[in-house]
Amino acid sequence: MNHALPTAAPDDCAGDRAGRPETRGIDQVPIAERHGRARELFAIWAAPNVSYLSFVIGATLVLMGLSPVQAIGVALVGNLLWILTGVVAISGPAAGTSGSVVSRAMYGVLGNRIVLVLTGWLIASAYLALNWSAASVAGIGLARRLGLPLLGRFAELGVVASLQPAHATRHTRGDGTDNWSRRVGPDRAAHGWRTRDLVDHHAVVALGSDWPIGPGDPRVGLADCQLRRPVDEPGSTPVHPEQALSAREAYAGMTLAAAHAGGAGHELGRVAPGYLADLTILAANPLDLAPEAQADNAVLATIVDGDVRLHTDLPKGRS
Repeated sequence: MNHALPTAAPDDCAGDRAGRPETRGIDQVPIAERHGRARELFAIWAAPNVSYLSFVIGATLVLMGLSPVQAIGVALVGNLLWILTGVVAISGPAAGTSGSVVSRAMYGVLGNRIVLVLTGWLIASAYLALNWSAASVAGIGLARRLGLPLLGRFAELGVVASLQPAHATRHTRGDGTDNWSRRVGPDRAAHGWRTRDLVDHHAVVALGSDWPIGPGDPRVGLADCQLRRPVDEPGSTPVHPEQALSAREAYAGMTLAAAHAGGAGHELGRVAPGYLADLTILAANPLDLAPEAQADNAVLATIVDGDVRLHTDLPKGRS
């Protein structure tokens, strides 16, 4: 078997010139073409890492209580972990091929495929999604600071507003003494969880529990959404009570709107012929109950994909 390294053909170096496509994939690079230096890669790797997410992470560290100097120090120490990547990359010039091929020696051919799929998914789905989400939130905040109309654009663009009522009622306080309200300030805190404003502007408002961060019982979240305070804390001050929803609006947000947000509005979210039989049967019509009674509305039965489960041995009160 011939193990001699390939030599470059006369036109093989054309990919090194600006404006010409790279001609080498995972094949071995001839010795004559191995002339790159680590410093030449700085701009290539720095460009995708100068993202809005980096600013968000830095600002988050400051919001957590660190000083700007301390936040920069934490970021620098965290980035030292990339030294490990550099150590692994040393084998690249010696092997004459890409790291995705060299790693076969560590993981094997099959194991290497799994690693590449996992890292590729993390980069494509997690990293890019976080970047776009952070940039979107920042863009909305900037538009609000500039006084641009935003609420009406939700309906115009068909954007779904996904909110968790328990975040407003159980992670913040009506008097603004909670950690989040103090850090963002009263002006910005007043723009949180604007369920009423969004509904009035005909936006699709999908409500969720965010369990396990919030209460898993949807009846609790639905009651909180109407009261704008924890249903089990009658003496607490409501959080922006002008943003409260009616029972019908709250239940629509957790059924019709949630199904629409998940792309399943054609088969979920309502009790109708042709829709999946996923529903809950309550003891009382929630539209007739006061908000304080919503959380204790007993569940008589649940039906999931047509499978009926009766709850006949329930204790009095909340099931």
